Amino acid sequence: KMQVFASLFNSSSCCDGCNKHFNFTSKRRQCSICKNLFCRNCSVKVKGKHLGFLDAKRYCVPCYSRVSRAQSLEASQIPAVS
Repeated sequence: KMQVFASLFNSSSCCDGCNKHFNFTSKRRQCSICKNLFCRNCSVKVKGKHLGFLDAKRYCVPCYSRVSRAQSLEASQIPAVS
């Protein structure tokens, strides 16, 4: 936790997805799953109830893809009620 907090104030930090350096015009966004820092292009903001959270959350593209794929597989394995 402390490492993530310290990186928020580190001006030399960069996006964990594309390595773009953060500055006043490129805001840091923290993934709700892996807690790494990403730029806007490498993250997804999901509004509403999703992945067990009640409000809007931000995820990096890899975490969002992995979890969404897992949820799709679970939903497809649920037997239909007749």
